[in-house]
Amino acid sequence: MTALDNLNNVTVLVAGDFMLDKYYYGDITRLSPEAPVPVVNVQGERCVPGGAANVVNNLCRLGCKVKSFGIIGDDTEGKILSNLLNDAHTDTNFLLHDESYKTIIKTRIVGNNNHQIARLDFNENYPFPATSKLLESLDAALENCNIAILSDYDKGFCNEETTKTLISACKKYNIPLIIDPKGKNWNKYNGASWIAPNFSEFSEMIGKSIKNTDEDISDNIAIISSSFTIENVLVTRSEQGMTLYNGEKIYHIRSIAREVFDVSGAGDTVVAVLAALLGAGVDKQNAVEIANTAAGIAVGKSGTATVSKGELAAELQTNRNDKALSKIMSWDMLFSRVEQWKSENKTIAVANGCFDILHRGHTSLINAASQCADILIMAINTDETVRKLKGDSRPINSENDRAYVLAALESVDAVVIFGEDTPEELLSHILPDVLVKGAEYTLEQVPGRQYSKRVELVEYIDGYSTTAIVNKSKNG
Repeated sequence: MTALDNLNNVTVLVAGDFMLDKYYYGDITRLSPEAPVPVVNVQGERCVPGGAANVVNNLCRLGCKVKSFGIIGDDTEGKILSNLLNDAHTDTNFLLHDESYKTIIKTRIVGNNNHQIARLDFNENYPFPATSKLLESLDAALENCNIAILSDYDKGFCNEETTKTLISACKKYNIPLIIDPKGKNWNKYNGASWIAPNFSEFSEMIGKSIKNTDEDISDNIAIISSSFTIENVLVTRSEQGMTLYNGEKIYHIRSIAREVFDVSGAGDTVVAVLAALLGAGVDKQNAVEIANTAAGIAVGKSGTATVSKGELAAELQTNRNDKALSKIMSWDMLFSRVEQWKSENKTIAVANGCFDILHRGHTSLINAASQCADILIMAINTDETVRKLKGDSRPINSENDRAYVLAALESVDAVVIFGEDTPEELLSHILPDVLVKGAEYTLEQVPGRQYSKRVELVEYIDGYSTTAIVNKSKNG
């Protein structure tokens, strides 16, 4: 049985700002004679659910039962949106059509090769109707729900009254609530089960300039949890993956390197997959790791995209079958494997470094390290720490790519990424039998040596270095 097998038995309430996304597609072959702007010869158009409605659409594609809870206009666009949700087999009985309100529309103009040319937003500043009438049906809407989502796009629905009423009702019925936040008023989210900001939203709420590094995230993530009495905080960090704080521990989940085509709606995919899995009883860390995989699929698609259960299952199977990917581990995954290896009386060696542009000098060290113990763990610096060590022009290859290349080596058993200036904290958890470094170091210069039974200094092959390769390339 896999984590996705029980999603058909999960019922999710999605409350929030429901919108309609429109797309116009066409060819661009000339500039307008009236102004230096492209002329788009429209070839087609489509409408898809947007905002909270995209969360609903994602959940339906995963096979969940979904209840839509929100307000849209009693207008043409509202009817189109309602029909789209009905076609997706969601329950729209709690989606109020208000004749005093106009449905929010986001229209995107897409040109050659699916490149977005412009976005037109309609009705964003239209007065939002009172939510009191809809809230009277909240108890009925939450009936039989396993979990709930509040998708806040800061368009008016997720005001103090709505948000606090939903949090209170979810507590009453012991239903977990995930907040996808927006804006600066996070006091209204007090007491929710989960909150899932992106890095920009997270850093804005912290109130100071921070970097998208494991260290800065770790230093500040518990502040959000304690400030707003929210047990679980999940920060989505674009190409850096995600960081989860579960009220006790911090987990960094790495993204898998892939081409980013369009980030529209990727956050909606994350909260949808997370809610579906938590509602099915999947543990928190595993749910976040799978949501991270789903986000990778979403950003590879054009427009406001969804990820189906079949797509996600196929991607997870591919990852499991890719031996190299299976070797790239989060800290917690690695620590669990280390415990297993030690219980099997296997010796463990760790080698660390940047390993940018893998060359013969690197492979010579790695092969020598693999002879020092039964298991070889390669610990590599994040891109941010490489820049600190080598300058802004480095690394040449991203941390995900460097990790994959190392993991593809037969002599390597595991690869882990660390964001601290030295690997000392990581080594303090692994407690390896052997710590391997190049012989350009002296024993006293090796960080973390106190956490290893012994240090092995390996001679580098002269004339091989990434810097030399870069310089040679620059000089032709």
